[in-house]
Amino acid sequence: MLRFLAGAAALFLLAAAPALAPGALAQGDTLTIVEPFGLGAPSEQAIRVLRPALERTLGQRVLVEHIGGPHGEVALARVMVASPASRLLLVITDASRIFYEHLAKPQRRLDQLRPIAKLTDGISLCLALAPDAPNASWETFAAAARKAPPTIAAAGQASPSGMFLAILERHLGVDFPGRRYDLDAEILSAMARTHAPGVIATSSALSQGARGQPLPVVLLTSGARRHPSLPDTPTLVDITGNRRLAFTMSVGLFAPPNMPDETVKALTRAVMEAGKDEAARVEARRAHLPLSVQDAEVMRQTMARTQRVVREIVEN
Repeated sequence: MLRFLAGAAALFLLAAAPALAPGALAQGDTLTIVEPFGLGAPSEQAIRVLRPALERTLGQRVLVEHIGGPHGEVALARVMVASPASRLLLVITDASRIFYEHLAKPQRRLDQLRPIAKLTDGISLCLALAPDAPNASWETFAAAARKAPPTIAAAGQASPSGMFLAILERHLGVDFPGRRYDLDAEILSAMARTHAPGVIATSSALSQGARGQPLPVVLLTSGARRHPSLPDTPTLVDITGNRRLAFTMSVGLFAPPNMPDETVKALTRAVMEAGKDEAARVEARRAHLPLSVQDAEVMRQTMARTQRVVREIVEN
């Protein structure tokens, strides 16, 4: 099912601004950005905070369209087959695809698309509990889990959260009975209803405060270093002593394989300019999103690094 996400309820056309590259991005065109993971996910957060600035920079309407489906497969397929003249892009977290591609071997790969820009620094995953759940520290959770492994709300097996759970199972010597969801918003809802632990993006957990919701209790994160907002929360590296098990996700913006070079370059310039917008930066800080817009080459380097990290994690 398609539904439209625009941060605010309505999208609007801003007053005309000079197009960055006449001929490459005709003024008045609509740019559609496909997002696969829904409200509160890092990819949705990133494009939501950047959209108003991107509209101003382009002088165009920017429509954000949610196309769900496991691991972003349906959204990626939509952009993969888009015509060279399309104004259709994909925003997605690189690790969400790369873990899946490494583990499930699908035909379509993220590196078949053309990177436009890297939108964020690395975002960790976290193991979290509802605010009023028991066992509200890693130590008490681990002790309880060894006696009676809980059901944990997470995304699918061939995913960053699936790998997060696999590392925890091996470390604790337990098997978690699996309950699977696709979207961070659904996992947060399940956590609140059932007090089941959940694995979600750390930015999704922390952004609950910006939405006026009680903050989940974060027990553990996946990054190599402790999150600056969670200095007392351990990481996978802290509990395992193995630095190779650390991983994060970066949000990237991608174009169809056959989009003309001139258009790709114009879009990269526009996104880079939008990334300087102070209002976008303020909104990103409120959402605990590490907004950091960099060019297409940095996105390619980030994906190559993520590929190496995934191989090391799987082989450990």
